[in-house]
Amino acid sequence: MKSILIYTVPVLLVLITPFIWSNNLYNGLISAKQIWFYGAMALLILIFGIDLLFRWKNVPFSLNIIDIALLAFYTYFFIRAAFTPYTPLVYNTRFLNYTLLLIFYFIVKYVNSGSMSNKKVGNLIINNELEQKQIISSTEILILVLMITGLVQAVWGLLQLYGVTKSFHSGFKITGTFFNPAPYALYLAAIFPLALGTLLRIKELKNEGINNERHKKFKLFGNPQIYSFVSQFFNSFLPSLLTYKLTYYISFLTVISIILVLPATMNRASWLGIAAGSLVVFNCRYKLLQRAKDYLHNNARKVCAVALVIILIGLSGVGLFYLLIVPSLFFMAAALAAALLTIGVPRGRVFVSRMTAAAAFALLAVVGAAAYLSGSEFVLSRILDWAVAAASAVP
Repeated sequence: MKSILIYTVPVLLVLITPFIWSNNLYNGLISAKQIWFYGAMALLILIFGIDLLFRWKNVPFSLNIIDIALLAFYTYFFIRAAFTPYTPLVYNTRFLNYTLLLIFYFIVKYVNSGSMSNKKVGNLIINNELEQKQIISSTEILILVLMITGLVQAVWGLLQLYGVTKSFHSGFKITGTFFNPAPYALYLAAIFPLALGTLLRIKELKNEGINNERHKKFKLFGNPQIYSFVSQFFNSFLPSLLTYKLTYYISFLTVISIILVLPATMNRASWLGIAAGSLVVFNCRYKLLQRAKDYLHNNARKVCAVALVIILIGLSGVGLFYLLIVPSLFFMAAALAAALLTIGVPRGRVFVSRMTAAAAFALLAVVGAAAYLSGSEFVLSRILDWAVAAASAVP
């Protein structure tokens, strides 16, 4: 318990990094977050180092598949960053950020493993499996804090969307406390599976009858009415149940808020992230893969499943084909404009001006194709304005 308390402040300081910005720094929305993150991680690493001096013999160490995957990715990123020209590792901010985040992950894992090894409430050791589920672990507290940050960010984005608060970028209406919608949407996409999993988990605990176990402690005189009223009254003030109720409502509001605000960011990577994370959560909760295996136990159903996958892949290919038609039209228009503007005008200022206009049209076509693929309506509207201005300037 003491080890959790000494890590609480630095961990919270790290988790509130997205909310930090400063108007007194150059590019204060990004640089302030960077400085704050480095300072909070320095404090956390210092406390972790001091803690290791007194507990180094009892430090638990184990690796699971997630740890191995993270270390493999970090090894790949380290090799890539080491061979990046003109950018030493010390000045590579992405490499430093990934390194500190990896350290943060293993420190949090270390703190959580220490807290889970001996669950206590006061001086009472919990042995009952059902009651163990009611003890709030450090992992659940961490997830609760992350959900609160995600809820605040989602509400912040909704306020920006409806014009209550200002965005931090002149070209985008919704950014949260970030510089543009991309990191904002990806941050919400990372929080969403945590909130969804917590929501489903608490529902599962309710179905297992945790409250009924608590009711037995307040049964008076065998009277069902007195038993029901008194038990509900006292149970509403139990710390563990209060925490679970609070967590349930926060997770529910977080899920709804992110669903409302994320489409407005126009970030497809975050949509795919939410879809993939939700599939993982639903698979852990409802055993989707196992159910699919049980359903596809005969050859006829396997053939139907393969046919359905082939059809979906074909439809995806058709969609990508039509998606690429519009960018190709941009390039065709650029080539046609260049040909029409240069034919029959061999020399003079008119030739120069028309060549300049043709080059401008070609550049607008290239940028327009990229803007279309990225889904940026702001860039597309500016391209149309520039195209009209360039056409009116051609003699």
